[in-house]
Amino acid sequence: MPRCNRGTNRRVLMDLTIAEWEQNRIDAVKATASRRATHVMPKPIVQVPPPVSEMRPGRHTPEAAKRKYIAHRDRCVVCTDLAPHCPTGRELARIHTSLLRAEPALRRGGEILEEFRREVEARRARQVPRQRAAAWPRAARAAEKVDKQRSRVPRGDTPTTWDVPTESFRIPLAVRLHLGPDSGPLADESRWRHHPRGNASMLLPDGLRLVWHADTETFTAQANNTNTEIRITADNVGLVLAALANEHS
Repeated sequence: MPRCNRGTNRRVLMDLTIAEWEQNRIDAVKATASRRATHVMPKPIVQVPPPVSEMRPGRHTPEAAKRKYIAHRDRCVVCTDLAPHCPTGRELARIHTSLLRAEPALRRGGEILEEFRREVEARRARQVPRQRAAAWPRAARAAEKVDKQRSRVPRGDTPTTWDVPTESFRIPLAVRLHLGPDSGPLADESRWRHHPRGNASMLLPDGLRLVWHADTETFTAQANNTNTEIRITADNVGLVLAALANEHS
């Protein structure tokens, strides 16, 4: 009694010989070889009809009634030009005749409704300027108060300095903001090499470089080919300035 696949922990009882099993396998292959995949037809999406309470019957017109009457007369053996009509033919003829008589009144009613709509729109257009003119006195006092407050000039002289930067945020401005006003040699933008995402770097002596990280707005000093870096601030920027001075000397 051989075991099944490893890990299933089940025993399989073989009640047939190897030859019988081989013959059954061959017969099974013959039976399945002739099968073909069936084409799955997608079910059409049926539009949900509106409820009966929201259904609106269409307007009957003389042209539609005439088409129904002619179609019935062509199929009916009783309804002819010389013989009397059948009950269905007489009803269709009566509907067609009544619609022809009512058509002028219906057309006139539609014209009256259209004239009424145009009159309402014209009256509304004439009322809009008057409504605006009537609303202005209610807001005139508040508007005049705001104009007076806006025209007032603060006491004292016009300020000559600002606490916010007035130039675009470039490397010289970042140097002055983060490394202090004494870091003038580092503000030379010609020494900086710009990188993607606003980053920049400057080569320093002894295989060092100064890097500006735009995402964190910090300066770091890094050694080439190493992962060691030191954050540079206004407190320790003197080391970088000393390295630049040694290079020029």
